[in-house]
Amino acid sequence: MSLLFTRRSHQISQGGQIAFPGGKVERSDEDRTATAVRETHEEIGLPPEALRVVGLLDDIPNYDNTQSVTPVVAVVDPAFDTANLIKSPEVSAIFSVPVPDLEKDENWTTKEMEWKGHQVTQFFFDCRAYPSAGTGEALWGLTAYCTLSLLLSMSDASNPSKNGVVARHHLTLLEQYDRRLQMGKDALEDMEAAKLELAASKSPNRVE
Repeated sequence: MSLLFTRRSHQISQGGQIAFPGGKVERSDEDRTATAVRETHEEIGLPPEALRVVGLLDDIPNYDNTQSVTPVVAVVDPAFDTANLIKSPEVSAIFSVPVPDLEKDENWTTKEMEWKGHQVTQFFFDCRAYPSAGTGEALWGLTAYCTLSLLLSMSDASNPSKNGVVARHHLTLLEQYDRRLQMGKDALEDMEAAKLELAASKSPNRVE
């Protein structure tokens, strides 16, 4: 099993960073799952019928708590040839990383950083071993949070020694989630609803 990543084009904001396909909710989207499926098709040409959505992870706020991000987990149909993926102008590379590689402690490094008066741990995964990943920044930030959150949900609670980086850092991650979510889910959703209303007054098609 592997996770599918993209590298953002330098033509857009946060260019060069590693990300999952995704984007902002549009008024035409039925829900956040629909947003993720639509954005995945737009960014990398993966057709909706090739995806089987298996669930959602907990919402994660962005760095300054101005937006909440909902990770949507889906499995790609094995019959779909990923060689047929098509990069949009927003994407400079499409690549995958085997889950066992992501579970190895030695493949991750950490750095302590200050966030709103608190010390938080940033996690970094070096993707230079994967030629199709292109060049640029390591996997870190919100993408790393989503990745480690998924690994945590997949971890074997009956045998913590098999959980790799998750077993070593899951308490730190959970503490940081609590800290990052200090505004509360309701507050984040109220903020997002207000942004949707403001965007709707400016454009009938796009949420900014």
